[in-house]
Amino acid sequence: MPKYLCIQRSQKRTSDTPPPEKPSPEKMKQMMLNFKTWQDKYQNQIIDMGGPLAGGSKVVTSESISEGPFEGGDEIAGGFMIVEADSIDEAAQLAQESPGVIAQGSSVEVREIRSMQG
Repeated sequence: MPKYLCIQRSQKRTSDTPPPEKPSPEKMKQMMLNFKTWQDKYQNQIIDMGGPLAGGSKVVTSESISEGPFEGGDEIAGGFMIVEADSIDEAAQLAQESPGVIAQGSSVEVREIRSMQG
C-alpha cells in the first residue's frame, strides 16, 4: 500500500495578525478527545504520527549551509506524519478529518512517498 507524507502547515503571523486565543481547559479537553477519536479511527493507516517541528532549520546546498526556512514564505511547516492509503485522495480525506486542519489558516500538504525499490 502506498505511503504518504502529510505536512502540517499554518499561515505565518505578521505584526498585523493577533496571536490565537489560548483555549480554555474545557476546550483543550475537547480538542484532545477529538484528536484521540481521529487517531483511533485511522490507527491502522497512521504509520508514523510524526510530531511538531522545531522553529529553526538549515537550508543545505552543495556550496553552503544557511539559516532557514526560506524567507518570504507565507506558510510555516509545523509538523508531519506518514500514513498508508490506497490513493492520494484517500490520504487527503484522512488528513482533512484531522483536528489539525480546523484552526484558521491551517492546512496539510499530502505527498506520495515513492518506493526506491527497483
